[in-house]
Amino acid sequence: PTATSPAKNSPTKLPQFLQYAEKNLSIGDATSYRFRLEQARFGPDILALVDNKALTDIGIPEGDVIRLKQAAPLWWNSTDAKRKRVSVDAEPEPKCFRFERRWVDGSGAATMFGTGMRPIEDIDDIPNPAHAWYYYSEEIHALVPVPPDFIAILDKDEF
Repeated sequence: PTATSPAKNSPTKLPQFLQYAEKNLSIGDATSYRFRLEQARFGPDILALVDNKALTDIGIPEGDVIRLKQAAPLWWNSTDAKRKRVSVDAEPEPKCFRFERRWVDGSGAATMFGTGMRPIEDIDDIPNPAHAWYYYSEEIHALVPVPPDFIAILDKDEF
């Protein structure tokens, strides 16, 4: 048998691993951990090496931490991690996120919907400091602040 090298890390590996975890490990909300893991720079290539406390500190329940850490090296060295994703004709419906923009002075708030969050990439992306942004977390059933250095991706009809 020939030895195979591990997969190369890329921006798509973490979402692929989290989708695998939802489908195969019964972690129903694994994909909701994506932005917190990205912000901490934790990917499936190093997840098994990360201290449990570091993962619980970013809001991942202890049981899910154990499951994810045990599965990460197995998935990372599997053919699933190495396989190039083939695009399909029909794109799946994007997951809908609920966001809330609150005015810092307490004068109001607005609920908006979008497809997720992304890292701030340039100065034009920096949110207005007069607003605080929140998103609804399905895992804790509450609005939580959008992570620093991330912005909401809003639906086009929200403008």
